[in-house]
Amino acid sequence: MRIRDPIHGDIVIDQVAKGLLDTKALQRLRGVKQLGLTHYVYPGCVHTRFDHSLGAYHMARRLYQGVAENPCPTELLAVGCAALLHDVGHMPFGHTLEEEFSLFAKHDSKARLARVLSDTEVMAILSRAGLYGQVADILLETLPGAESYLSEIIKGTIDADVLDYLRRDAYFAGLVHDYDDRVLDNFSVRDGRLVYRLVHKGLDRPDARSELVHLLRLRYYLTERLYYHHAKLAAGTMLAKMVERAGFTEGELLALTDEGLLTQCLSRATERHDTALWALADNLRWRRLYKRAFVQVADDALALLWQRRRYYEGVIAEAVGLDPTEVGIYLGPRGVLKEAEVTVLTKRGSEPLALEESGDIAALARQYAALARFYVFAPPDKTQQVRLVVENMLGRPSEYRKDLMSL
Repeated sequence: MRIRDPIHGDIVIDQVAKGLLDTKALQRLRGVKQLGLTHYVYPGCVHTRFDHSLGAYHMARRLYQGVAENPCPTELLAVGCAALLHDVGHMPFGHTLEEEFSLFAKHDSKARLARVLSDTEVMAILSRAGLYGQVADILLETLPGAESYLSEIIKGTIDADVLDYLRRDAYFAGLVHDYDDRVLDNFSVRDGRLVYRLVHKGLDRPDARSELVHLLRLRYYLTERLYYHHAKLAAGTMLAKMVERAGFTEGELLALTDEGLLTQCLSRATERHDTALWALADNLRWRRLYKRAFVQVADDALALLWQRRRYYEGVIAEAVGLDPTEVGIYLGPRGVLKEAEVTVLTKRGSEPLALEESGDIAALARQYAALARFYVFAPPDKTQQVRLVVENMLGRPSEYRKDLMSL
């Protein structure tokens, strides 16, 4: 079977994958947007995790066929199925709820993946094909050393997942940025690990390095323009507050789509006569977003405040006469440009890409770290008052400042 994809053209689907596509687990992903609330900023970003799963399937098969020294049809099937299933454990707006606000475990945690593999339909299809054990080993990363690269094709630093979503996200955002397929030629297997080759026949390959740097620049560019756009962060902050107040469990969310989550929140608000929850859900549905009241480059003190954000949201809200649900604190992105840590093959052998080796890669990592911002969001008509309260809290010795520094 062939499926026409706007990113990769015709994707050839094998029979096992075709069966998986028809399961409820994968069909639910048609209702889960790949970029969550980003379509509030970039209207074209309505592509789904179902679309992305197809793309990851395609890229995983290409990577395997390019690096396997002795390609095995069964391994190819297993790698493709693992890629197709890698996002089945995604809840609606998963990155916001799991990574940015840490309300739930990550979608690719061992426990979540084990839940995916225990799905009755998925288990039956993989078992009939004799692939269940191998697909489980790939997703759970329990393969023997010589075969661990099969997991890294799906869950590595630069993997099928990354190679699809960088291209897909840029396309649907309307950003004219892409990478060259030539980058795929530079992957190889060394000692059972997936590596990116920076040498060939003992000689350095500056062309391979430049392709890698271009890929990292694209990742940074999308982070700056898409993933951490301030309006998207405002919407995500409202969403996190809404989900917390509604009291969803992980199991409940894993059965929902984006629209189903909003509908359930409105239903719970009605049942409980919870006007604050209703306002959050209704405002999100109709894109009535909170605005930036305060923004500052993140530092250690603000990171500590973030750890007690619910308390300080209440303090700020009380000071300006708002409900605590109407003030939102956000800090991000946190961490490093993880794609810069890809394992590379150099004259010294396999090693993590050392940032100090390349000025341009080190500069990208510094730029990524510098994106971290501390935000306070509030209703549009209260931003001035909220800003003054926050500046007062942070700008002079006070009970708030002392409390902050004691954390």
